[in-house]
Amino acid sequence: MGISRDSRHKRRKTGGRMPIHQKKRKFERGRQSANTKLGENKKVDVKCRGNCRKRRALRINEGILIFITDHRKLLLDF
Repeated sequence: MGISRDSRHKRRKTGGRMPIHQKKRKFERGRQSANTKLGENKKVDVKCRGNCRKRRALRINEGILIFITDHRKLLLDF
């Protein structure tokens, strides 16, 4: 089983089950999270729909950390 972004596995608003009438499609798939870490820059090209490219940052030497529990932001340089 893979990472999927479809909504066919969920229930209806009324609570009933949705009938599954098609297979998983390629455009509904998802990807693993990047889990970006601090360190020397390392970016990877990711193929997207329509022959576009995105840059996925695996490691960066600066960034903004957001602490949800404390409601504050912190700018870090490595």
